[in-house]
Amino acid sequence: MNKSLLAAIASTCTAFGLFAADGDSFTYQGLNYTVLSEEEKTCEVGVNTDASGDVVIPPAAKNGDTEYKVIALGADAFFANIPMTSISIPETVTTIRSQALSRCMGLEELVIPNSVTEMESRAVYACYYLERLTLSSGLREIRRETFSGNPWLDAIVIPDGVEIIHDEAFNYCARVTSLDLGSTVRSIGVMSFAGLGMLTKLTIPSSVESIGREAFSYCEKLGEVTLEESDRPISFDTDAFGQTKYLGAADDPVAKIVTLNINRTFTCTSDDATLMPFAHKPSLTAINIGAQVRTLPESAFAACDAVEKVNVSSADCPAAFASTFSDAAYRNAVLAVPRFCDDKYKATAPWSKFSTIEDTLPEVGTGVESIETDGLNAAVEIYDLSGRRVSIPAHPGIYIVRHPDGTVTKTLLNNID
Repeated sequence: MNKSLLAAIASTCTAFGLFAADGDSFTYQGLNYTVLSEEEKTCEVGVNTDASGDVVIPPAAKNGDTEYKVIALGADAFFANIPMTSISIPETVTTIRSQALSRCMGLEELVIPNSVTEMESRAVYACYYLERLTLSSGLREIRRETFSGNPWLDAIVIPDGVEIIHDEAFNYCARVTSLDLGSTVRSIGVMSFAGLGMLTKLTIPSSVESIGREAFSYCEKLGEVTLEESDRPISFDTDAFGQTKYLGAADDPVAKIVTLNINRTFTCTSDDATLMPFAHKPSLTAINIGAQVRTLPESAFAACDAVEKVNVSSADCPAAFASTFSDAAYRNAVLAVPRFCDDKYKATAPWSKFSTIEDTLPEVGTGVESIETDGLNAAVEIYDLSGRRVSIPAHPGIYIVRHPDGTVTKTLLNNID
């Protein structure tokens, strides 16, 4: 039997689904598929730029009598598709490849099933009319530019489970009004959320350890930023909230932060005052510093000359520098501290530089309380006097105890076995 005849027989068998090879393509119910593994009987959605209306991807696709499990949306699967108005992705899919759903102009809503554990770069890029997006709880990373350039998106919810958000993951989603970062996010990349022009409030969860350069630049309506409480410092790269030089233009990259709530120590990769995350913010008027903050870096709020009120909740003065606040802030802002702590702040530099110091905040327990070991059951966190967190103290002594109601006391722990 000659080679031509063998090829013809193989082609005929493949066409009728008698057997296929990895990489072979076939069509099922109007959609194109590509075999990923003939042995495992798996396939991915192929290129379907002309698919229209409500597209439903089945959990399995048949090539003749052979059934293949659909486990991926292939690269460019629906790239630049205009007539498709919706898409339903089955729970069998674990991977969405590069540009699989990019530039789908007819999509207004997209639900990524929880089975999806990997989305490649630009998987859902520049879907100009996409308004509603639900992400998979199976994701651990969001790749570079995965959801970049979706200008009609109204909200971003990062589910718990996601740990790393890579560079430019959501940049220039211009109409986003709400950003909810999951409680497991550890790293936010360069310009990850740049250009969220309608975002007004931002809460950075305690799990976040690092924030990349210009991560929130061009968020010109961002008026309030909160760092959730943590005993670990958070590191900011340069210009995290936009260039520090105020341009005054319509597209000025500086976030117009008015209120800043700091509940953890922060650092910056540069000691240049013009690159600090919260320095040179001409709109900043209120700074609230939580009891968990132990130190403030040099130039932390340099050139924030409009600051009117600084609230510090700690009974013990956080370590700071003369350059931490601007001369205008020292001169014009009111420093509010816990009751009965004003004398301590007046005697401690650089806090003593504030012209007006008031003890108008709620009183914080500063005395040494004596409790038995059983009292530890009511403690939330325990630290030694060097600020190191401990589980069960090894020996009696004075420790810093944070209680369930949020109060912090210096406590004598005795009768420790």
